[in-house]
Amino acid sequence: MTPEKISRRSERTKGRRKKILVLFFSLAAFIYAIYLFHLVSSFPPLKKQPAIIQKEIVGAYHLHTRFSDGRGRVEDVVKAARKNQLDFIILTDHGQPNLACLQSQGWRQGVLVLAGTEMSTSRGHLVGLAFSEAVRNLPREAEEAARIIQKEGGFTIIAHPYSKTSWSWGKENELYLGLELMDADTMFKKKWLSNLPLFPLLLFHKRIFALKILESFPAPFRQWDRLNEIDPPHYGFFSCDAHLFYETLLSLFHLHLPLERELPPEFKAARELVFKSLRSGAFYNAIDAAQPASGFNFWAKKGEEFYPMGSLIKLKPGEKARLYIRAPAFAAGRLVLIHNGQKILTSMEKEISFEPEASGFYRVEVYLQDKSILPENLPWIVSNPIFLRMDQNDSHSD
Repeated sequence: MTPEKISRRSERTKGRRKKILVLFFSLAAFIYAIYLFHLVSSFPPLKKQPAIIQKEIVGAYHLHTRFSDGRGRVEDVVKAARKNQLDFIILTDHGQPNLACLQSQGWRQGVLVLAGTEMSTSRGHLVGLAFSEAVRNLPREAEEAARIIQKEGGFTIIAHPYSKTSWSWGKENELYLGLELMDADTMFKKKWLSNLPLFPLLLFHKRIFALKILESFPAPFRQWDRLNEIDPPHYGFFSCDAHLFYETLLSLFHLHLPLERELPPEFKAARELVFKSLRSGAFYNAIDAAQPASGFNFWAKKGEEFYPMGSLIKLKPGEKARLYIRAPAFAAGRLVLIHNGQKILTSMEKEISFEPEASGFYRVEVYLQDKSILPENLPWIVSNPIFLRMDQNDSHSD
């Protein structure tokens, strides 16, 4: 065979291989596109949220900017908050405290920007909120830092206690207002490799990408219940802990504050109202990327007096309190009432009431019935507890 024929045969062989490769990758791309289309179509759309009669605001907690290790400016976070229709955000840049972050507070494009600081302490990371502007040079010793923030009018939250920089538990847990139950940053970093094929969803369907990073994480919930049995009250927080991908992560975990009045336009008054609700536990957590959760509420009534989430109710001998739960009306959810960490009641009703016979703490979890949206055993809504204290020896008025 002549060299010319050998050369032509080689070129034809290369041509066939090239066509086979093009066909293979085209087929792979087609199958991949079908997979993404099937994934997107399997998720039900967000239901249109009806008008809520009560005043309720929604926000995102634990956010980082360029003031520490975040990738975006405050303006970028505000833009993401507006796209997710949030009323407020809480920045928590690292520092002891982070003064630049604190100075960024105010109303920005209709979003209430609040700020605290995430401290590195002897036990782990601790978020401080609502403290005075006079605070400087917070110590690394966790208990001492918490005492200073309390003295200066603020409160502290234990950050991601079982992930990243884990928390080492001590004996003075009453110093801390609460702990983070879930954080989006940890879930994203844990599952980014397995979700690498889904990254194109960030271009056209951020909500589904966000939901696919979620997983059940029961350890913080168990510790939360233990703390409330020993040193109540402690409140639970869903945390974004966002450093980048703000629009995606801010769609996931929200704090809902049912209020008695509209959020005031004056910054200091609005700041005080939000931090007062958080300090008292009068809020619930929700994964609004699954379905909007506005309209949920959990409260108690003793006589003619109403008590919101986070309340401590003292009962004299013979007195009774009744608990009330209202689920969002536009999504099918399973209500679970939990007493001292144990499930005691499950219902598919939209509104239920329950008269407890025992003291302790009561909280609510709501699970979406459409299991394609959230992983099994991952609650859609988590309330803060209501605490009942039945004191047989208390003959004084409350």
